[in-house]
Amino acid sequence: MYNFSGSFASSVPAFTCNTATITYSSLKNLNSTRSFEGRVDPSKVQLNLANGPVIDGVLDMPLSPGSTVSGSGVWTQN
Repeated sequence: MYNFSGSFASSVPAFTCNTATITYSSLKNLNSTRSFEGRVDPSKVQLNLANGPVIDGVLDMPLSPGSTVSGSGVWTQN
């Protein structure tokens, strides 16, 4: 199992997305520290990692307002 743990560069209201999925072309993309950009909209989240993977999903509870986000995180493997 791979985990991506990171932080946003600016303040973002707390949200939960238990159905998030990740799309990637190779397990080799799931390593190291990576920057990301994306959006947290009222009903969904999408984070585009600098080396290609995309994390997205539907939020468990609506969030308002939506916002553009950026930050960085690190991959770990269990």
